[in-house]
Amino acid sequence: MGDVKCTVVSPTELSLSWPKAKDDKKNDIQYYTVDGRPGIDEQTTTSLGGKFTGLTPGTDYEFWVTATDGDENVSERSEVQCSTKEDVENPTAPTALKVAHITSTTADLAWQPSKDDSGVDHYEVTWAASNGDSEGPVETDGTTFYVTDLDPDTTYTFSVVAFDIVGKASAKASVDGTTLPEDTEAPTVPENVQITMVGDNQLRVSWAASDDNQSRASAIKYDITVSGVLGANGSVTGETSYTTGYLDVLPGTITAEVTATDEAGKRSAAGSGELTVEEQEQQEQRQRPELRSGSQGAANADAPAEEAPADKPTDEKSPLLPGLGDILPGGEDTAEAPAEEPAAPEAEPSESETPAARPTTEEPAEAPAEEPTEKAAEDAPADEEKDEDGLLKNIGDALTSAVAAVF
Repeated sequence: MGDVKCTVVSPTELSLSWPKAKDDKKNDIQYYTVDGRPGIDEQTTTSLGGKFTGLTPGTDYEFWVTATDGDENVSERSEVQCSTKEDVENPTAPTALKVAHITSTTADLAWQPSKDDSGVDHYEVTWAASNGDSEGPVETDGTTFYVTDLDPDTTYTFSVVAFDIVGKASAKASVDGTTLPEDTEAPTVPENVQITMVGDNQLRVSWAASDDNQSRASAIKYDITVSGVLGANGSVTGETSYTTGYLDVLPGTITAEVTATDEAGKRSAAGSGELTVEEQEQQEQRQRPELRSGSQGAANADAPAEEAPADKPTDEKSPLLPGLGDILPGGEDTAEAPAEEPAAPEAEPSESETPAARPTTEEPAEAPAEEPTEKAAEDAPADEEKDEDGLLKNIGDALTSAVAAVF
């Protein structure tokens, strides 16, 4: 372990640094341990140094550092002694002190921070009335302060002093402010009070902010009283909602009342809102979708099942192939033709209907021929073969047309 170096940064701060430790295994150093006295707590680090702040000015310190490798082997410790320097400077005075807001009984102060070589520890605020009454000092760590219990219509001098860690004080910064006349008006009634169930045994009450003639919105206090549940009352300041747990819900409607109180202690009438049992159940179902989906499923299970509508042919579907009845004479199928509507087939004559009485578009029938001769009888089989050939051709043509119409 190499030598540790100590650097004095300020009366309250020291900085340590050291070289990287060496080990028989390359890059096997896991961490460094730093300890010291007086008042130094042991700590570990993987860095090659660190800072110690909040020390006492003009004090001697001793530090030691060890290195630990991956096998938990610890090096010899390297030591160093150094001292913080004396604090010889006073803090600078706070700047830009102002009265940011004032009412009949309160005042808000704000300022820019002071500077010091050892750091500012705190500020002290005092105020004195024009009649000689004074208050303070009161300590604060920040750069704002809220003064209360002032007298109405009175001029005050507000003062702030900074102190460093060894108690050295700055010069005083002061500003005057006059309180407003006595506040006789209460804030407006909180409106639009709503109650929402936000989880298991939790609810939220919300409302519209009240207005006041003197107090800021952030300083108005709201008191909430909830009926219908156990253990849900409370208060907030400067906010327009209140979320709380409760012990149990009582049967019936939940009611919330909200009042507003200003900085002078003036209290408004109560604004109210309610949550009915039905609304509670609706909110619970919205917050627990598994209950909602379960109840819907049960309802659907009780409902009669609807039959799926049969597929009906539409113009979007492909045309059906015509049946043989559309192709062969005398068929009974009535499927639509894919293309042009075929001519109506010639009706078969009834027994009582004579050929002359039937309407026809054919050529008038010739007079009956004479009895077939022997030659005609010989030619009849050939004519029948021709008719069969023609019929087969017609069937083939019709099938071809039907297939073409589909595709």
